[in-house]
Formats: sequence, C-alpha cells, structure tokens
Amino acid sequence: MEWWWAYLAIGVSVGFLAGLFGIGGGMIMVPMLVFVFTAKGFPAEHMMHLSLATSMATIVFTSLSSVGAHHRHGAVDWRVARAMAPGIVVGALAATLVAGFVPTRPLAVFFAVFMLYASLQMFFEVKPKPSRQLPDAAGLFGVGAGLVPAHADTIQVVIDKLVFSPIEINAKVGDTIEWVNKDILAHTATVRGDWDVMIAANKSASVVLKNAGAVEYYCRFHPNMKGQIIVVPK
Repeated sequence: MEWWWAYLAIGVSVGFLAGLFGIGGGMIMVPMLVFVFTAKGFPAEHMMHLSLATSMATIVFTSLSSVGAHHRHGAVDWRVARAMAPGIVVGALAATLVAGFVPTRPLAVFFAVFMLYASLQMFFEVKPKPSRQLPDAAGLFGVGAGLVPAHADTIQVVIDKLVFSPIEINAKVGDTIEWVNKDILAHTATVRGDWDVMIAANKSASVVLKNAGAVEYYCRFHPNMKGQIIVVPK
C-alpha cells in the first residue's frame, strides 16, 4: 500500500499549523508519524525514535517557511534568536544522544507529559512577570539548550515622550537594566557619583547592577526625567 498521501497530508498540516501559530512542528508531526508508522507495522521498540528523528529531519523546512512568514511581518527578534542559537545546537545534540538510550515507552510518556505541560501553559496563559523581560546572553543560551536559565534578569525601561516607564522598578544585584529610547532625542540614565549611561535616539543601552540599595537616576539632558531602582541582594 502506498503511503505518500499520508506523508503529504502530514506535511501540509504541520506546515499550516506551524506557520499559523508559530509552534514547533514536532508537536504535531510526532504523534501523526507514530500513527502512520504503527499502521505500516514498524517495530514498536523503534517507533518513537523513528518518529522523533523524522520530525527533526523535516522540521528544517517547516522552520524556514514559518520564520520567513513571520519575518515579513516584523515578528522575529533576531537578537534573541542569535543568542539562543548556540544553545539550541548544543541542546539538540545532547538530547539526541540521550534519546538513543531511552526505550520507546518512557520516551513516549515523557513526550506526552511535556506536550501536556506546554499546552496547559498556553491555555492558562502562564507568563513571566511583566517587569522581567529577557535573560542575559547566558540565560538565552540556557533557554536554547533546554537548561535552567541564568538567575540574572534583564529588566527593560522604555523612554517615550520624555518619560522613563516604569518610573520605579525592583531588581537584584547582577540584573541588567536596559533602557529603550523611543524618542527622537538622546537621553542619559545618570546616577550622581556612579554610572552615566548614554542612550541615543531610537537606540538602547544597558548597565549591570552591582550594589544593593535604592538608586535614583535622571537624564542629564532633561533633568525632569527621573527614575528609581530598588536593588536587593541576590
């Protein structure tokens, strides 16, 4: 019996849903491949491994297609993607080696539990605190590799219409404060006797917090612009 139509249908379904929702094709493809491979009488002990490996081989094409579509709409943050890429490569290689030693049933159970966890997060809209934006470069590498992210956070402050927003933020030693300037004027984030960060128009700049305490800063060019950072120890 020819199965080309089944593979074609899987490809169309995965490509459509990956492009529509931006989700990984493996979430959809692996269960479909398990169903098809079972119907074809493939050995049960190799079923999950074949499905995962086939998904990994084809996901290159679905990723390129989805990325191209989202990039045209300006929805891809390439700075984050570049920071995560090395971790993704390391994590994928390590996971592939580990998966080769795991029997089919435990691998299938792990996949199902992980998919349930991801689905519940999406359904209940579980999200990080709004004041915490993105991890630093080490944290993004860890996210890409599937490891525990670094404890330091990057907290974003937007400058718009001569206002720091939020005006007051809470952070800890080691965190990075990033100012994103949306004004057509240059600004600074200046602490008397300490750091003086220049933020060009339509650019961003950052500083790493090294000491605990209340930090009050202002813009040297526009002294009425003021902000405060409450820094606690790690």
